[in-house]
Amino acid sequence: MPLADLNKGFCYSELFLELRLMASGELPKPTTEAIRHHYVPQLLLRRFSPRRERIWQLDAGNGRTDDQRIDRAASKRRLYEFKDEDGEPNADTEAWLALVERHAAPALRRMESPGPTLGLADWDRATIAFFLALLRGRTPTMLSNLEKFSAQALQVYFGSFWSDADTFAERWREEYPDATPAEIEKAQVEALAMLREGRIRPEDPTQDAMYHALMLSGESSQVIFESRWTVLHAERGEFVTSDVGLAMHDPEPKFPWSGQGWLSSPAVQVTIPLSSKACLLVTPGPADFSRAPVDSKTVDMINLRTFGWADRFVFGSSESELKRLARLAAERPHDVVRPRPMQQVILVDAEPGDTSLADEHRKRGWPPQVQVNDECTGLPIVHDYMVVGEDGEPLEIAAKTTALSKRRAGSNPGKLRIKAVPRDVSDERAA
Repeated sequence: MPLADLNKGFCYSELFLELRLMASGELPKPTTEAIRHHYVPQLLLRRFSPRRERIWQLDAGNGRTDDQRIDRAASKRRLYEFKDEDGEPNADTEAWLALVERHAAPALRRMESPGPTLGLADWDRATIAFFLALLRGRTPTMLSNLEKFSAQALQVYFGSFWSDADTFAERWREEYPDATPAEIEKAQVEALAMLREGRIRPEDPTQDAMYHALMLSGESSQVIFESRWTVLHAERGEFVTSDVGLAMHDPEPKFPWSGQGWLSSPAVQVTIPLSSKACLLVTPGPADFSRAPVDSKTVDMINLRTFGWADRFVFGSSESELKRLARLAAERPHDVVRPRPMQQVILVDAEPGDTSLADEHRKRGWPPQVQVNDECTGLPIVHDYMVVGEDGEPLEIAAKTTALSKRRAGSNPGKLRIKAVPRDVSDERAA
């Protein structure tokens, strides 16, 4: 996150101060020898068990319960181990995540338990916001989705140049001026086949996905910081958590293809269980902080959302509570909120006078165009768009952008700018 973008909370956060000192070389970077990496931090899991090192686990798929060790729950061996520039494996990412957790732990305690004041310091708020953003981005499912998005974006980008025979031939001859038409045609077929079959991809797709998860977490942490926070305290009943660590419920998505995101609509509710007796509710701003007691019905409603968002496992303090939750989910399936499929939006520069894409979307009852804030100026810009999977598969969309470029930019595809935007980000920025 650029320093210029940080508000006072991020500037005064001990976490971000330490990160800045590490970036300048004044402090050594963190290291770790850990082999088992947790995608839901142990510091959270321990808050849901009075036994400290063990926790009850429910398989949301088959209803089975198990008494699990916390040091093994919601974890995978070497999940965040990647190769460095010399090709040697290291777990630097796990070490960075552990650093964030170390700073988040006391901030979470201060937020959950009222002290002399009922407020929350901005520096604690900034630390927790970054912790929550990482919680959303570090799970195996999210990393898998980001790998898919990266592959789709690669297909759209290169396919937009390679799908048109004339454009491909022009670019091929820049490298091989003596190539024959037959050789160029063969090269085009092979290039498109490599794209379609996934043979053109980052050297380590998971590492690339983790990099994007960290970048997106930096953006999301600002969004979370500026949202409304309410710590819900259970007067009766107990909260549970899951192998995702949060749940997002959006009853009024902005777009027909929208998933759930931190700002997917003004009505979105994000619940992050903090312990058996406390849960953080994050909703769109203005930014403030409050506490509220909740009854057992509200606890059940939040637990059903947690159950629905679990990739596989739900965790709690007692076997009986988890079994009751499984029965409740079977009885009230309409209250089990599940993640909507993540779909990638391809933004295309709008051209005055060309409403072809907008007209197609109108016929479906979709918004004709989307308005997205410019990354540099922050000003809203209207874009044409295509949704991967709805407007076609990546190579189909690539061919369509090439045709648009020839019509709009005088056969110069480089003049037509496209941008692949993951669902979370597009929903948060689009007006």
